[in-house]
Amino acid sequence: MDISESLETKPLFHSTFDHSRFKDQIVILVATHWYLDLIQKSLNSILAVLRKRNDVFVVILDNHSEIPIREYLNSIHHPRLETNFVNENLGKAVVINNYIRTYISESTLPRLFVVIDPDITFSLESFNALVRAAENIPRIGMLSMRYEKNICNPESNLFFPARKLKGRDGEQYEVVFPFMSNVAGGIFAIQGDIVLNRLKGRLFPKKKYDVYWHDDAALYDALKWRYRNGYLNGTLAKHYKSGDKIISD
Repeated sequence: MDISESLETKPLFHSTFDHSRFKDQIVILVATHWYLDLIQKSLNSILAVLRKRNDVFVVILDNHSEIPIREYLNSIHHPRLETNFVNENLGKAVVINNYIRTYISESTLPRLFVVIDPDITFSLESFNALVRAAENIPRIGMLSMRYEKNICNPESNLFFPARKLKGRDGEQYEVVFPFMSNVAGGIFAIQGDIVLNRLKGRLFPKKKYDVYWHDDAALYDALKWRYRNGYLNGTLAKHYKSGDKIISD
């Protein structure tokens, strides 16, 4: 067992939440650590979705953030929101993988996971469009929103025009696929069955442990030969931080 595997299976959480409520619903996963102002912006978008959709649950996994962030997270209450605090900064991949492997099984399996970094904002309309496409496009894997064109836009290698794909619902969706590049993981949806049964609960199947790098690339590489992974036209997310660059409203 390597260090990543041991961290993903060690006891991290003491949740009393009724996870059976996740069954066939949508679960948003958010890993937090720093930048209180960005976390607040992002959670405002997420809470707007939570208030409007009864099929959405939110799980916040806090990676040993500073006291003001923990105080803010403790101030948020909703019957479909769960917050867990980890006593060390293990990074997004480890805490999300650990949570899924601890609490998700066939009896608690959501129909969709939506993973959102806490420096992303978006509209309810874009969220609804992303969910609808992720549920209906055949062979879709990791499906992201498009990003606002600013200095923190994480899209890369989108050389080719969008492909028009017919969904199981009869609707037509336009998806842009990156060339020789992974889909950015700031916000993306993925079917729960893929996570549990194809990825064996390791949403970010990294081969080597590190706190911040290669999460999205590891997922993309695990899916790229069997599933289609791309960005959904008609949606828009705003990315506030990239490296040492932070934008303001």
